[in-house]
Amino acid sequence: MIHKYAWKTGMPMLHRAVPGLLILLLVMFLLLVVPACSRGGKVPVNEEPQTGSEAQGDELLRRSAAAADKASRFSLTMKLKQQLQSNEGEESLELASDGRVERNPLRIDQMVVTGTGEEEVKQRTLWDGKTYYVEDLTFGEGWSRIPETDKGSVEETISGFQKAPGQQIEQLRQTAGGEVQVSGTGKNILKYESGENSEANRKLLTELLRSTLGAQSMTREAGESLKIEKLSWEIEVSKHKDLPARILTDASFSIELEPGNAVHLQQTLEVSYSKWEETPAILIPEKARTAPEMSIPSEEEQREMERQIQKELDRLQQEQKQKQKQ
Repeated sequence: MIHKYAWKTGMPMLHRAVPGLLILLLVMFLLLVVPACSRGGKVPVNEEPQTGSEAQGDELLRRSAAAADKASRFSLTMKLKQQLQSNEGEESLELASDGRVERNPLRIDQMVVTGTGEEEVKQRTLWDGKTYYVEDLTFGEGWSRIPETDKGSVEETISGFQKAPGQQIEQLRQTAGGEVQVSGTGKNILKYESGENSEANRKLLTELLRSTLGAQSMTREAGESLKIEKLSWEIEVSKHKDLPARILTDASFSIELEPGNAVHLQQTLEVSYSKWEETPAILIPEKARTAPEMSIPSEEEQREMERQIQKELDRLQQEQKQKQKQ
């Protein structure tokens, strides 16, 4: 169940949106302290003949990261899917956003859809570098804004794929650039896939999850129980200007939150970029500027909201069952 306060963030901070995914948040916390320093091995990504060398892959990543870093504005869509399995059962999440970004200073305008079907929540969010504005398009509550005093909390929720796509590409290059395979005609397709639980792959996965969940660190011991089953990246790069057109990541791994109690998480993230240097200026509507302030709920407030909403959901489901029996 996704509640109407799922909002206030954009792509990451998914733990604020979905009751029952607090375990998932803990997983992310634990991963971020995994040590990393060396490169990991690779496995063949496909049976197709390669049109470029591994050295070429490293160079293409370097050029694409540099081109993205120089861009001042662009459009992007993001699609995130997560599936968590634990002793308590399964939890799933789907989230999508469609918007545009301006850099220096950072400004973001996006439509965010969380969940599917009856649990779908839709919002428009705006960030002007100081204030975060949210328009509720699901419950009809209009605009609200988060004050500048919560600026740090908001900035932590902005995905690196939004604010700094070049850094995400550079992270892959530094970790596995020499192992990236190149293929494609008309555009370069760069691929990296590994099933090794190496320190380099742990670092790459850690940075990926940091950018999708805005997670922080917890204990090293639990993080060291991480077992990567699959980690893959695929980047489509324009041959004309070296700019990224699409980034697809897929991660499957397990971790023990408690000794002998492993949870399994599978995550896919697809990011598509377009209209480099061609997007219109991001403007803040007057209704948003004059909207009432709303602070980000504390963890305890979030848990209480989740309990109340789940209670209401159970009541509605019970009423529906009784009507069906009549």
